[in-house]
Amino acid sequence: MKHDVSSPAMAGVPMQRQRPRIELARFRDLALLPALALLLAIGAFVSPSFLTQANLISILGASQRSRSSCSPNR
Repeated sequence: MKHDVSSPAMAGVPMQRQRPRIELARFRDLALLPALALLLAIGAFVSPSFLTQANLISILGASQRSRSSCSPNR
């Protein structure tokens, strides 16, 4: 909403610039990334086989099967 500076009520009031607001809703999806990175680091430290190619393929395969079993178009 712009104020008309020429109006008598706004004659002595300087116009304030509106600063762009950071929309926090855009960052909501990124909120869990630090926790996920921490879990990956802990898993890699605790188990040497955690970040191996075979384990990651196994996890992604299980995730794919789980996602397809929850699909309503099945």
